Amino acid sequence: MRRAVSCLPFSQLLEQSRPLTLVTLIFKFVSYLKISNKIIEWGIIFLIVFTPIAFGTVNPWAYTLMELTICFLIIIWIIRLAIINLKKRSANKYRASSIENLESSLIIPESLNPSIPQSSLVNRFGFIKTPLNIPIILFIGLILFQLVPLPPGVLKLISPNTYQLYKTTSPGWPVNEAPNPSITQSLNSSIPQSSIVNPKSQISSWRSLTIYRHATKGELYKILAYIGMFFLIVNYNPSTRSRKPVTTEHRLKIKRFIICLVIGFVVIGCFESIYGLLECLSGHEHIFFRKKVRAGLDFVTGTYINRNHFAGYMAIVICMCFGYLTYISSGFIKTNISGWRQKLSQIINLVGNKSGLIFFLLLIMSSALVLSGSRMGICCFIVSIMFMSLIISKKMSIRKISLILIPVCLMTMWIGLSSVSDRFSQLTVTVEGAADQGRIQVWEDSRSLIKDFPVFGTGLGTFEYAFPKYKTFKRRVLYDHAHNDYVELISDTGFAGFIIVITGAVYYLIMVTRLYFRRRDPFVRGITIGCLGGILYITLHSLTDFNLQIPANALHLSMITGIMHKTVTQL
Repeated sequence: MRRAVSCLPFSQLLEQSRPLTLVTLIFKFVSYLKISNKIIEWGIIFLIVFTPIAFGTVNPWAYTLMELTICFLIIIWIIRLAIINLKKRSANKYRASSIENLESSLIIPESLNPSIPQSSLVNRFGFIKTPLNIPIILFIGLILFQLVPLPPGVLKLISPNTYQLYKTTSPGWPVNEAPNPSITQSLNSSIPQSSIVNPKSQISSWRSLTIYRHATKGELYKILAYIGMFFLIVNYNPSTRSRKPVTTEHRLKIKRFIICLVIGFVVIGCFESIYGLLECLSGHEHIFFRKKVRAGLDFVTGTYINRNHFAGYMAIVICMCFGYLTYISSGFIKTNISGWRQKLSQIINLVGNKSGLIFFLLLIMSSALVLSGSRMGICCFIVSIMFMSLIISKKMSIRKISLILIPVCLMTMWIGLSSVSDRFSQLTVTVEGAADQGRIQVWEDSRSLIKDFPVFGTGLGTFEYAFPKYKTFKRRVLYDHAHNDYVELISDTGFAGFIIVITGAVYYLIMVTRLYFRRRDPFVRGITIGCLGGILYITLHSLTDFNLQIPANALHLSMITGIMHKTVTQL
């Protein structure tokens, strides 16, 4: 007997074969999704290792490599997100994968799962929503507005002094008028000629708000790299079927990812500390193959040129190490033992495990920070440690906090007390004292600069080119930064940029702090405490230095900000 052959229309056969082809394609995409996650993880770890070792990433080749690496990681992540969105739309349209349907049926909806805060929901494009999204968009929009050429009339209306600057330095702009020689001679001779109009060229009379477009574009690329790193960490997703982590396994993978980043901080921080201590105490006084600058002699600087920036980096790492130590010591802290022998036995057991190792590394890094001789760095570090201890004290007694703080203080006092006292005694009587007075004079002279460009500033990254016109003291020193990140922010972006940044940062920290006090998980609380301590340190140290102008330190600040948001909202 012949079998009956099914004679179905070709369109129905095509519809039946389409789901099978789609499932095969999806399974091919799954391997890429897993590989892409590994690429992102190792790319971030590479930057944790590379940026501080490359002299703080202050050289053009170093921060260019940093920017290209982050750009590459973002492209990988965007492709990954596009594949997940394609899979999701295809699954909703054809409903062909029984495996996916089974998985989705077992997933607890986020709205019904109290362990995941609602703030971790994604938008329709697949991005995790954060309180910083709007401030970031506004700030980037402001920088782009500084770069946009404007008609002379509009420029004169919104920034009269920028209009006057172009008019006095560009003969015949915007009309055929000769410039005032006395004003021309008083202008900053360090402004590159590429930023000034060539009267012989037939270029449009439209000019931008920034006085040096190249410097502003360079700083914009760096800021975009920092923002990209923040969003890479916040949007890290181990799931291959959803745009957000939805299962306990996914959250465990996120936890392991954060632990890997923290361990990377600690390992490189210890390398910087030990290498800096060896170079300082041995008298070799080199950074790899180059001799230290004069201000760094007899002090620990690691692979950084400036000891203050080394202290800023070490403080971020120490705060993260402190938070991680709080987490792994949580079992010991919550134990209630009455006898002193039992307590001593428990302390000995604690020293012999992972907590003891982390604590020892914390001592080494603290000693290196103190021996850096950064006065403001040491003071801000002490304030950050007190702040983190104050938050922990709601769950711990002062006696138990002293078990962590007293050995750190004794170690740093024993190794670095003499050098620190010498540094503080030189505050006003030596060249360093003159440098400190120079900072105050820079801040005072910057008031005139801010007064002339109050709304939109002179352009991001242009302080070096705008300040010499307003310099009143005679020290022959080129101030490429204001030694105060807040003053430099106002002079570069005006009060418009300052309000955007400060308001967004304060609002974000308030939201994160409120979420922190709602959480009870020791890992979430410990890591968040470390991140808050690092952010507080940079906030205070930026009053007298320019840590945020050092790409390695700024990148690590964006990393710990992303880790904090990832931890407090998705774990």
